[in-house]
Amino acid sequence: MDVTRTQPPSGPTTTAVKAEPGAIWSSRDQREIDALALSLLGHPAVRAARDRTVQRFEASPEFAVPDAPAWMAATVDDLLFSCLQFAAIDDPSRPKVMWTLRRPYSYGGREFPGSHYGADNPDRVYRMIGVDARYSYRIIGRRHPTHPSEDDLGFEAIPPPGLWGQPLVRLPRERIDIAADGSFEIVADGTEADGRRNHLYLPPESKVVVVRDTLLDWAAQVPNEVSVELLGGPAAPLRTNDEIARAGAEIYERCVTLALGFMDNCLRTGQPNELLAFERPVKWGVAGGLFAVNRFELAEGEALLITLDPLTAGYLAINACDPWTRALPYDTALASLNNVQAQADTDGAYTFVLSPRDPGVHNWIDTAGLRTGAVVARWELMTQRPPTVDSGKDDSKAWALGRTVVDAAVRQSRVLPVSEVPAAIPEGQALVGRRERQAQIAARAAEHHVRVTGVPISPGP
Repeated sequence: MDVTRTQPPSGPTTTAVKAEPGAIWSSRDQREIDALALSLLGHPAVRAARDRTVQRFEASPEFAVPDAPAWMAATVDDLLFSCLQFAAIDDPSRPKVMWTLRRPYSYGGREFPGSHYGADNPDRVYRMIGVDARYSYRIIGRRHPTHPSEDDLGFEAIPPPGLWGQPLVRLPRERIDIAADGSFEIVADGTEADGRRNHLYLPPESKVVVVRDTLLDWAAQVPNEVSVELLGGPAAPLRTNDEIARAGAEIYERCVTLALGFMDNCLRTGQPNELLAFERPVKWGVAGGLFAVNRFELAEGEALLITLDPLTAGYLAINACDPWTRALPYDTALASLNNVQAQADTDGAYTFVLSPRDPGVHNWIDTAGLRTGAVVARWELMTQRPPTVDSGKDDSKAWALGRTVVDAAVRQSRVLPVSEVPAAIPEGQALVGRRERQAQIAARAAEHHVRVTGVPISPGP
């Protein structure tokens, strides 16, 4: 495994695993999308938009957060590259599937930037397809015959600006028929589903279809294959690279507005280090799941201990983000854990320790040295809806926290000295020494290669 250190502009050192993408990713379309996005980074309109974004980030309340200035450039650039990726596929008459919200990778001797943002989920594989309700599409999928991802795939229609837009409609797994060989087809168009299965309605304002695919056991699960065909719609002229660059710059600035709104509406509404889980409506994506996000703030030598009740969730996960809500490097560090990777307490709950310093316990969430940032938790694949209460808060703003709160989801969230963590951990979780930690991190890097290469390293179910 070739591991190299890369230095993002004006930011901290991060670790990038150089894995050549396998057949799932190395399509002609994906290579063209990423090569075009890379080539547009130097376009005058793109450079000007980036300069304005830096000014907006520096003028935002988040810039005053300790650790935020050092991580700003990396966040600015990841969001920029993702927007240029989207601009490259924003042609509904020539649909393409784009792999985005991912770590950096190399292909054919070229280095491609990361493109993750917005409290992205390390267990999730995100694909996007540029669409328009005037057209109709066939989305073709195939689950791996022996090592499939979690059986919870979903499709959502997103309005402008595409990235960062809040979902309008969701086609969940329970309305998708999958053949015995793992293949499936989805029709997406401007007609209402009216009970039809495998049909995604595209409202008039639809800009993109988001395809979500979840990996719970990284070592033994391979992402779904996804492709798209145009079924019908009006002809449209090819765009020039100049037009694509200018469109990307416009999309970028609109996404920056939504990103700053997300931080303002989600990280500044309560006390730091406290988590409040709410039931996700359609506009938050993965409708019916639970979501919690807030800022963590730790003093020197402190850790944040969080105990989550899985309730009836088949999937539970937690991850740390930088102060701008961009997921911390999770390919070669323990910046996230799910209920397969973590050890449960003897009563079935999960206790995690978020800290910049290794606390010596298995369920460590590594903050990459940060004492300030964001923490995100997710509950999905719920078999029963949990009891809820109405928070009474206004959730009309874009990305405002939902009102339907699930009190039982978060059992505790408290700050304590790192030195006291081993004594505070409930029974069921192992203490971890230096050698065990090194093995845990090495295994994680190898497991992340599975999603990129498509080659599992452990037996399937």
